[in-house]
This record gives sequence, C-alpha cells and structure tokens, in this order.
Amino acid sequence: MYGYTLPVIVIGFMTWADTASAQEHCVAGLRVGLYDHYMSTTSASDNSTIHNQICEAYKKYESDKMGGDVKASYGLFSGSASLSREQVEAIGQSMCQANFSKEASDKLIKTSSSVIAPTAVMAYQRCLELSQKGLRVEIDSREEDRGAVTLSLSYLTDNPIRPKITGISLSPEEDFSCKGTLWDVVQNIPNSGAVELDRSRSMLCTRKISQTPIMIGTSHVVMAKPATILVETEAGAVRYHLAAIPVRAGPDEMEEIRSQLLPVGTIILTPNACPENFYIDVTADYDGRFLRADAKVSGQPTKVDADGSHTHDEFRHRHDVTGRINVPPGNGMKEGSAQRSAAGTDFPITGTTDEKTYTPTGGAHTHSSVGLRLCQKVTARTTASAQ
Repeated sequence: MYGYTLPVIVIGFMTWADTASAQEHCVAGLRVGLYDHYMSTTSASDNSTIHNQICEAYKKYESDKMGGDVKASYGLFSGSASLSREQVEAIGQSMCQANFSKEASDKLIKTSSSVIAPTAVMAYQRCLELSQKGLRVEIDSREEDRGAVTLSLSYLTDNPIRPKITGISLSPEEDFSCKGTLWDVVQNIPNSGAVELDRSRSMLCTRKISQTPIMIGTSHVVMAKPATILVETEAGAVRYHLAAIPVRAGPDEMEEIRSQLLPVGTIILTPNACPENFYIDVTADYDGRFLRADAKVSGQPTKVDADGSHTHDEFRHRHDVTGRINVPPGNGMKEGSAQRSAAGTDFPITGTTDEKTYTPTGGAHTHSSVGLRLCQKVTARTTASAQ
C-alpha cells in the first residue's frame, strides 16, 4: 500500500562548446524545490499532481486577467493551499510556459521563495555562481513522480583550467547505492586530494526507499529520509537535496502507524483513551505548579512572584491549552470556565476569568489535582497483535 518509484540520480562530467547562459538549467532546480515544498505540506503524492494544480491555477489567472477580474489569491489542492496572484504569475511563467529568462527567474525568487524548499533556493544561487566559473549545472527531473533525477556537470571548453573533482559525499551514506566511472575514480583520489577528469564520466546512484514506514524523531513518519548528494570540485561544490518521502495515510491510519513505531517507554499526549493494551495512563506531576496563562489585557505571560501571589487585575487572564485534562470528583481549578466537575471526565482546558477580587497566595490556583491525559508505551506490538 506504500508504493514509490526509486529516485535515480545520474551525475556526469563532460566538456561543452555551448557558452550560453546556464539560467534555464539553474531554474530547473527551483521547480524541484516547489515539488518538495508541496509534497511535504499537502496531500500531493507525485510531481505531476503538483504541476497540474499550479498550471490550472495559472490558466485561471490568465483567464481572469483577460477579463479584468484578477483574484487576490488562487487555491490549490481543494483549498488546502493557495498562491497570491503575484506567485501564480511568477511560478506559472516558469513551470507552465517554460520562461527561463533572468527577469522571470528573479521574479520567481522574489515572490515565491516561501513556497520553494530553502535548499533549492540556495542550490539555485550556487548554480549561478558556478556558471560564472565555467561550470554548468543541469538538473533534469522526471515530472510525473520524480522517480529519476539527472544531474549533469560540464566545464565549458573555453575554460583554461581542466576540471578537477575533490570528492563525493552521500548523506545518509547507507541510503545510497552508487556505481559508474565517476564513482570509481573518486574512490581512488590520490593524496593530492583531487583528480583531473580527462574524459566524460558518470555515476548512477539509487536512493533506498523503505518498504514500510519509518519514523524520524517521535512524530515524523516517512518512507525515505531526507538525503543529500554533494559533489566537490575545485570550482566549488554542487549540492543536491532530496526531500523526505512522506507516508500518505489518513489521520486514524497515521496515528496507528505512529503508535506502532514509537519505542517502548515513549510518553505521548492523547485526547482519548490510551490505544489498546500497549499503553498505560500516566499523570504528570503538576503539584504546586502554577497554570501558565496570558494576561487578558496585555497578552503577555502573567508575572508570578516568588510566593505565587497576584493582585486584583493581574489575575484577569485567559487559559487556552491544547489537549484535555481529567479532573477527579470534587477538585478543579478555582474560577474560570474550567471549574470543578461532578465526575472524573475529560474536557478542554479553555476559558477566561474576569475575577478582580480573588487574590490567590502561597500556591493557590495550581494544578495540584489536575493532570494532563498522557499515555506511556509499555510493550512493543507485534505484527500479529496489530492485525
């Protein structure tokens, strides 16, 4: 159910007689950055979906422009994302009309860097710098699924200095498998630290993608980790970044996957009961700790003195906390909407208080009897038990 094509990266060195601007080839990296951004922030599962969504928005923009009714923004992915009219125009010219002029590229960077992966913006700028040194960088990404990426480096023939390469770095190294004449020569770089490329060389790198979801940290679930290929030359370094490949699943399925992957001992916050029998309820110790709140008037955190006292209007505040609490019978927070409950039930911690005369001192208005609903994983679930 988690099917992804393996991305393939091909890197080659060759000589070129063409001294034309490298602008077009550098802009291609920005398109990859757009794909990376929307792959990680929307439900899009492939490059072609992102390309079609943007070009449909651009087509609508052009139609509205002809009719004199340009909208302030244009929605993507059923409204889950949007682009301003300036962004639609700049991105559309590059992605849908193949306008790679310097003016169009500068406009793309100026208006749309917020929706382009930062690594791609840096790679674009580096690409332009290297082109001034006679090193031409080309990136060719297969639009439909980014299953194949070709990265070519070429020194122009009018460059008096023969190309030299000083090394290739892969990160994480264990996630790549590479072969080819370029890869072979780099493995035998002499003590001088550089090898002159006397002919065209290339290498084929295959990025490993997991057959099952993997977790980065305690929350990010992916099929492939972020990865980087770094080719170092005496003219400068060329860095190509591959974004993580996310797992495409609904909220419930994602929670199930995450629950399975969390290591034993992990404590998680959950608004409901702990999942199955693999977790136990634990209560955070808030005894004597004051509820942190924002001052209702100033919006700044309420100042708490050493003895925990407030005076009059200082106590006016709002308490909006993500999550839920369980208040045992007969206990609760004084004042506000989250007051004592008649039974041990869950409810959101939200509300305000306009109480002016209540002056708690010496530790009043604390979490002494209130605990966040937490779950701690106590045993690993097996494949059989999860089915």
